[in-house]
Amino acid sequence: MRTPTTQESHGFSRVECQNPAPKATTAVFQWNKPLLGVFRTNLNEELLDSLVADECGTFAVEVKPNEVQTVLVVDKQ
Repeated sequence: MRTPTTQESHGFSRVECQNPAPKATTAVFQWNKPLLGVFRTNLNEELLDSLVADECGTFAVEVKPNEVQTVLVVDKQ
């Protein structure tokens, strides 16, 4: 998997995960700020579903072969 890219803006962050490998993988993140929510989105940033984050801010997203997953992380203000 390629190194994820992150863009921050006004209380939320957009994380992109790319998997050029022929096998599926899971990207696991440890967020260092309190979270309101974590959501998987499409490339137009429309919400698809929510992801579970534990009390330490850890969440995971599966990335299939040759796929890009976009995750929106909403920080607690």
